[in-house]
Amino acid sequence: MWLASAKYFVKLEKSFLGNILGIPKPVLRDKKSYRAFNYFRGTAWQLRGVTQPLSSMYQAGNKDIFAYRFDWDDHRRYLFADFAKLF
Repeated sequence: MWLASAKYFVKLEKSFLGNILGIPKPVLRDKKSYRAFNYFRGTAWQLRGVTQPLSSMYQAGNKDIFAYRFDWDDHRRYLFADFAKLF
């Protein structure tokens, strides 16, 4: 949701219905930059939040370690959580 309101990625336009409901229409300024930012931030999060800790645990002698990914990709298109796929 933070990226949906970041002014350097998104401009918020007005629409008739949006004005009534008080909800602006987000429009990407640069789709390529937006996707690149998301890719690199997601990769950095995975390295720092998953790969590095698991590597440290393995090096410390814990051989039975696992990483799981829990997400809800199939539902994002219905719940407005996947902003990039709208454009």
